[in-house]
Amino acid sequence: MGDILSFYHGAFYRSDGYRKWSDRQKKSRRKNIYGWKIFTGWRQQELLSRLLAHVPDELQNNLLEVSKSFLEGKTSLKIYVYHLKTSVGLSALVEAVGIGKGKADLTGLAMEPPRLTQVSPEIPSGKASSSLTSSDIIRLLTGGFRLSKARCNNIFWEAVWPRLLARGWHSEQPKNRCSVSSKHYLLFLMPGVKKFLRRKLVKGNRYFDSVSDVLSKVASEPTLIELDSEGNFTRSCNEGNGCILGESSDQR
Repeated sequence: MGDILSFYHGAFYRSDGYRKWSDRQKKSRRKNIYGWKIFTGWRQQELLSRLLAHVPDELQNNLLEVSKSFLEGKTSLKIYVYHLKTSVGLSALVEAVGIGKGKADLTGLAMEPPRLTQVSPEIPSGKASSSLTSSDIIRLLTGGFRLSKARCNNIFWEAVWPRLLARGWHSEQPKNRCSVSSKHYLLFLMPGVKKFLRRKLVKGNRYFDSVSDVLSKVASEPTLIELDSEGNFTRSCNEGNGCILGESSDQR
């Protein structure tokens, strides 16, 4: 180590060889990023949105779960990349990374995430949102779309909440409603919680007090809105067999 330091700060530093080496390093840093950064932050969200188009609906949740496991440090980068390759194929993975494709290249050192468009016109609105499948919902919540608060509420009440009701969730109004802000007028309780008791329940674990918190929970755990059959779910809702909210539309 001493010999290396002596060479670097002595004969090598400021020499022609040093300048050439330094220039190459700077050029490399300007054009490339470390590999793991492709699979984190906004780059991972963009990559997943590109890959989901190549994955069958029944495998999309698995892909999202593995991605979550990698972000939590439970899965190594090597295993994560191998899983992506086997799920979509090497060609589709390389195409999604977009090497050499200008602004679409996820290996480039962009100063900020690319500007995303507003809600896609293909996303249904109003009661038509009830036609969204579970995979459609997860794609909207994790695909990097800029969803307005109104659109998030629409997706929640028309598509997400009926599924959660079918899985045993329910809502309550706090007894001391006058002491809480208007946006917390409903509490969303997970299966197994019969009655809200603030002292015994942990927010974010057994209950939630906002639509956005429930949507975040669903995005991180897609299995929460999985049902045995999408077709049976849609039919039962249309016939009014238990998928209608207990609250009136005015309360929403």
